[in-house]
Amino acid sequence: MNANELADLKEFEKMLSVGYLPAVKQVIAMLRQQQAEIEALKEKLIMEEESYILLDEECLFAKEAIKLHQAEIEALKKEAALQRLSDFTQEADNEPVAWMQVHYEDGKPTKFSKVQTWEDDVPLYTHPAKTLTDEEIDKLWHSDEFYEEWTDGSISAIHYNKFARAILRKANEK
Repeated sequence: MNANELADLKEFEKMLSVGYLPAVKQVIAMLRQQQAEIEALKEKLIMEEESYILLDEECLFAKEAIKLHQAEIEALKKEAALQRLSDFTQEADNEPVAWMQVHYEDGKPTKFSKVQTWEDDVPLYTHPAKTLTDEEIDKLWHSDEFYEEWTDGSISAIHYNKFARAILRKANEK
């Protein structure tokens, strides 16, 4: 039985007829007011529960999104680490691991070191050198980019650096 049902009881009607009218009317008004407040609080509670359910669902969704983002971040970190490793090994492959000095007359090795000490030291690599055949070098030379001729056909200037870079480029293309 709620407060409204209690206020509607015949008992209160009897009490009214006996002379308790002001007190009974006050009790009835108070009971109805309390019942209205109870109903309002129940509605508010239901709305808050629904709100909490929605918040829980949003939290679950956010947690899943965070997990996905963390997995993506980890994958990107791994990819970046692999790229750095690849870059490092490429750089290491292109750098000599040692240098060899050769005797100027017979061309035999005389000394090995980790640093280049003379301009004509020969670099030593951990991978096979990319080379060109004599025919490929000859073909490059005859492209007329690396020397200038006088009108009589003699060579007036040779661009050795340009020719050396062209050989290296061509070898790297292999």
